Amino acid sequence: MHALTYAGPALNPALRHRRAPALRTILTALLLLLGVPMSNHAQETGFAEIDRLRASREQILQIFRSTGELPGDRAARLEQEALATIAQSSGAVRALALLERGTALRLTQRFDAAVEQFQQAAQIAGEQERADIAFDAWIGIARARAYGQPDHGEALAALQRAIAVAGDTPTREQQYEIADYSAQLASARGELKGALIDALDALRLAGAPDQRFYAQLGVGDVLQRLAQGCDYRKLQDARSLEENNPWGACGRAVDAAAGYYEHARQTARALGWDHLAREAAGFASRVRLRGQMIEAKARLDALIDPAVFDARAADDVLVSDQFEAGASTLKDQQLVAMLIDAVTDADDEDDPRTQFLLGAREDMRGDQAAALRRYERAAALLARERASFFDPRGRGTVVENRPELVRDLGLRLLSLGRHAAAFDTFESMRASGLSSLRAALRASTPDAADRVRFAALVGAEASVSARRRRAVDQAVAGTEPDEMAPLLAEIRAGEAEVRALLADEATRALITRLDAHAFRAAALDDLTRAAKSADTAVALYWVTPANVVVWLISPTGSEVKTVFLPEPVLTAKVQALVSSVQAASRDFARTAAETLYTYLLAPFAAHLKEGRLLVVPQGVLVNLPFEVLVDPASGKHLIETVEVSYAPSATLAAEILRGLDGAPAALAAVYDPRIEALTQEIAGLGRLPGIDVDKLASAGATGQQIIDFLGSAPGVHMLLHGVFAEGGDPLQSYLRIKNLLLKGEADRLTAAELLAADWQATKLAVLSSCEGGRVRARVSNEIHGLSWAPLVGGAHNVLVSRWRVNAVSNGAWMQRFYQALAAGERPATAAARAMRAALKGQPHPYHWAAPQLFGW
Repeated sequence: MHALTYAGPALNPALRHRRAPALRTILTALLLLLGVPMSNHAQETGFAEIDRLRASREQILQIFRSTGELPGDRAARLEQEALATIAQSSGAVRALALLERGTALRLTQRFDAAVEQFQQAAQIAGEQERADIAFDAWIGIARARAYGQPDHGEALAALQRAIAVAGDTPTREQQYEIADYSAQLASARGELKGALIDALDALRLAGAPDQRFYAQLGVGDVLQRLAQGCDYRKLQDARSLEENNPWGACGRAVDAAAGYYEHARQTARALGWDHLAREAAGFASRVRLRGQMIEAKARLDALIDPAVFDARAADDVLVSDQFEAGASTLKDQQLVAMLIDAVTDADDEDDPRTQFLLGAREDMRGDQAAALRRYERAAALLARERASFFDPRGRGTVVENRPELVRDLGLRLLSLGRHAAAFDTFESMRASGLSSLRAALRASTPDAADRVRFAALVGAEASVSARRRRAVDQAVAGTEPDEMAPLLAEIRAGEAEVRALLADEATRALITRLDAHAFRAAALDDLTRAAKSADTAVALYWVTPANVVVWLISPTGSEVKTVFLPEPVLTAKVQALVSSVQAASRDFARTAAETLYTYLLAPFAAHLKEGRLLVVPQGVLVNLPFEVLVDPASGKHLIETVEVSYAPSATLAAEILRGLDGAPAALAAVYDPRIEALTQEIAGLGRLPGIDVDKLASAGATGQQIIDFLGSAPGVHMLLHGVFAEGGDPLQSYLRIKNLLLKGEADRLTAAELLAADWQATKLAVLSSCEGGRVRARVSNEIHGLSWAPLVGGAHNVLVSRWRVNAVSNGAWMQRFYQALAAGERPATAAARAMRAALKGQPHPYHWAAPQLFGW
C-alpha cells in the first residue's frame, strides 16, 4: 500500500514566511546603537522606502494568509519597486532593498535569483558591519536553498553563517529564527529527532502570536513525519517498550501532532488568518487519518497468525518472479487518484514525493512507461538531495522517510526485466553512506591528526544524537517544551561543540576532501564477477511489507524472487530466534530456525552447492544469525554445511570477495587482564606458529595509547568488555579499557573514538568483546555500533560478537579460529571450523554462534 501522505507545510515558501520587524523607530534605534549616522536626508528617505516595501510585502502575505491566494501582480510590483530602490541607494539601505527583492523572488519560487540577491545583501552588510542585516540575508539563503530542489549542504552552510553572524549573544528573535530554520532544514534532510528538538525550542522562544503559529505548525509537522515513518519502522519510546505495545509510540505521535496543529489553527483564527487556519485544520485532519491507518495496521498485525507461515519444505513457500509495484494493485483506485490530485501539483518537477505520487497515478491509469519515468525522476531527485549534503556518520538521512520511492522503482524495474537497473536502485539505499565514507577515507589518505579530528567530530555528533533521542521520547510522551528546557540546553551546548569542531580549518579541509570523493556503488556485473571468481554465493535480501526480495548470485548463475512472508511475521520469528540464542538457559527456538531456513534459503538451495555464502541483509534480517538456521530435511544448522559471512552492502561484498587475505603476520593484542585470566585467549595467540603477537594490557593504558598501539597493524585483537549503547546513540557503544568495576568516560573507548585508529592496512580486526557486533540499523540500512568504525576505516575483515558470551567457551572458540587461520585458511573458513568444533561439544548456539564475520 502506498504512503499517499501530505509531506507537511515546512517547505512552503509563502506559508512559512516570517514577518520581520518593520517599525522604523526600532530600526532607527538599532542603527544609532551601531554607530551608523542618520542625519543624511538620502538615508532617511531610503529607510522610509524600505518601510514602504516591507508594508507592501506584509499586505501581500496578509492576503495569502487570509485567502490562500498570492497576488502575483502585487508581488511583481514589489519586486520592481525593490529593484528601483536598489539602483538608487547604497550601504545599509541597498542591503535592505536587496533583502526585500530576494524575498519577493523567493515568494514567487525563483530561488536561484533570490539567493543571488541575498548574497549581495550579506556582502554589503559585512562591509557596513551590519550584523542584523547579514543575519537576515543568510537566513534568506537558507530558506531559498531549502525550497524547490533542496540543496541541503548549502542550506545548512547558510544557516551556520547566520549563527556565526549572530555571535555569542543573539537576540531572542534571532534565537527563534535559528531554532525554527534548524528544524525545517533537519526535517527536510530526514533528521527528525534533531528537527523535533529544534521545533520545540522555537516554540519555547516564540514571542509574538505569528511566531507562535509557525512554531506550533513546525512541531506538528515533525511529529506527523515521525508518524509517517511508521510506514517503514515502528516508532519506539520508553513507554512502548514498557507496555510491549509496538504501535503505541506511533499513535502518540499522531495525537501529539494533531494537538499542535489544532493549537496552530486556534492561533491563526485569532490573527484573522482564515486560510492558514483552514490549512492547519486540514493538517490535523490528515494526521488523524494516518492515525486510523496505524490502528488498522496494528489490528492487521494482530490478525496475522505466524503459524500459517511455518512451512518446512521449499514447495510450501510461495516464491514468485512477478514483481508488483506502484499503485496498479490498489483496490479503490478512484479514491486514491483523487487523493493524489489533492496533494500534488503536476508542474512540480523538483519534489521527489510529488513525482512518486504522480507515478502511482500513471500506474492506476495503466501507463507503466509513464509511471516508470515518474519513479525514475523521483529516485534521481532523491539521489541529488542526498549528494548535496555530507554526513560524517554516513546515515543516508535523506531517504529515511521516503524509502518507498526507491523500493517501488526497484520492483517496477524488476517487473520489466531490467535487472541491472533494479539492482543499482535497491543498492542505492543499502548502507551507501558506510560504503562511500570507507572509499572516501581510503582515497583522501588522512594522517593521524586528521583521524583524531574526524573521530572527535563523529563522537560529538553521537553525543548530541543521544540527548536528542531522550528529548524525543519526552516530547512524544507529551512533555511540555518548558519542562524540557534543561535537556534542550544540554543539546544546544553539544551543538555548539560540533560547530566549534567544524570551524577548525584543518577539519573543514578534511571534510572538503571527503565530500569531493566521487563514489560508485558496485553494479550487478561487478558482484557477479566477484562471486564467480571467489566460487562463493552471495545472498542479498530486501524486506518489504508483504514480501522478502531475495537475490542469489553464485558461480552457477543469478536469480531474483519474492518470497511471501509478511514483515510482522518475519520480525516475530527473527526476534524469537535471536532471543533464544542469547542465553544458554533459554530453549533454542528450533521451529523459528527451521521456518526461516525454509523461507530464506531452501528455495535457493541450488546456489549453495559450493558450501560458501556471503549474506548481505537488510531490515530486521541485519540481526539474524544465519549460521543457526536449521534445514528441516537434514536437521543440521546451516553452518554445518555452509561457510557463512556477512557484508553490509553489495559494494563491500564485491570488495571482500576480491580480497585474498589470510592470517596476519603480526597481531596487536589489547586485553583486559581480568578477562585474560579466565580465558587465556591472548596467551594462546602467543603460542600460534607464524603470527607475531604484540601485547598491551588495557589496565595501564589510556584510550589514545591504545589507538597509537593499534597503529597500522595487519591484525588487531581486542579482548575487552563491550557495551552497546542501548538508550543512546549506537556510536557511543564502547569498549571498557580499565577495571570493570570502574565507571567513567575516561575508562572507555567508544565506537566513534575507534575511528582515530588507522584501519586501512588491517587484514583482520577481532573485537572479542561482549556486544561488539550489536548494531542499530536505519531505514537506509546504515548500521551503527562498534563494528562500524573498523568497517568504515577500511579493515578487510572484521570479527565481532553479537551477544554477551561465556568467557571460557569464547576463549576456546578463538583458539580454534586462529589455529585454522595459522594453517592457511580464509577467515570465513576458519570461523566455520571453529563453530563446527564448538557445536560438537556444546550444541546450544549460545556457545558457538555469537561471533559474526564481516569478510570472506
